Amino acid sequence: MAPRPPPISMPPLVNNISSKLRNRLSFKSARAAYAEREILKRENRAARPLTQRNMDTFLIEQDLHDARVRRAENLHVSQWLQQLP
Repeated sequence: MAPRPPPISMPPLVNNISSKLRNRLSFKSARAAYAEREILKRENRAARPLTQRNMDTFLIEQDLHDARVRRAENLHVSQWLQQLP
């Protein structure tokens, strides 16, 4: 067997930077995953199985939300037009 080469040692500064970066990135992804779980819990989407009925309900909810947003924009524009001389 051939002898193993000695392990490459990095300067402490490089090790410190890489470990800080690794810790920071894992913390960010953990926060994002936690936030996503909270949203799913709040909307109760995690508990509902994905069925055709649930998909229809989800799409209807989206359409209603979009209609509310469009209506609010239309009201804003009509109020602005009424203020014009």
